[in-house]
Amino acid sequence: MERIALGRLVDELIKTQHNCVSDSRQYRGNVIRIGHEKLLVFRRNKAMALAFLATVQKRAQAMVSVTWKAAVRRSLQGKTLSLEQIYQAMAPYAAMRNNTHWQAKVRQCLQDERFFERVETGVYTLAQ
Repeated sequence: MERIALGRLVDELIKTQHNCVSDSRQYRGNVIRIGHEKLLVFRRNKAMALAFLATVQKRAQAMVSVTWKAAVRRSLQGKTLSLEQIYQAMAPYAAMRNNTHWQAKVRQCLQDERFFERVETGVYTLAQ
């Protein structure tokens, strides 16, 4: 957290957890219960904040120039998703592209067998 912070670390506060609702519950498996919370306090650095915002803006601009096929591939990376889940993952990208028929475009991309594999009806993964 300190490496990506927009300023210099000023203080570190640690608060012990008392009377948690989950303390009285029984869980299966190896559950590590939270015993404390940690709060890091930073002094803001305006130059670092401006540089960070410029980077965020640059990444957002780069996302707009990504092709539909690349965006669908990114949403499926390491996963097998239903068409509905793919739609949910692609909704923010579609909002940036301002395409009213974006779901049809996603289905069109998924038909490319070089990149996508249909596991079963309405379920897709990346091609091997």
